[in-house]
Amino acid sequence: MLEYLTLKQFKKLEKELNYLKTTKTKEISKLIEHAASFGDLSENAAYTEAKEEQAFLQGKISKLEEIIHSAKI
Repeated sequence: MLEYLTLKQFKKLEKELNYLKTTKTKEISKLIEHAASFGDLSENAAYTEAKEEQAFLQGKISKLEEIIHSAKI
């Protein structure tokens, strides 16, 4: 899908994507690691929540990559 963006919008999306792929991914990884240390993962709500947040983040990263790759400035 072709996305028409201004240069400013494009740069903003690139900045957000970079933040999500670096800082936010590391934060969620630490949350998962911490939650996993609580033990039984099948009954661990913190672990389940962190994994769901990770899945949401991956979806958002994919969507931003798709927009950026199909952008026309």
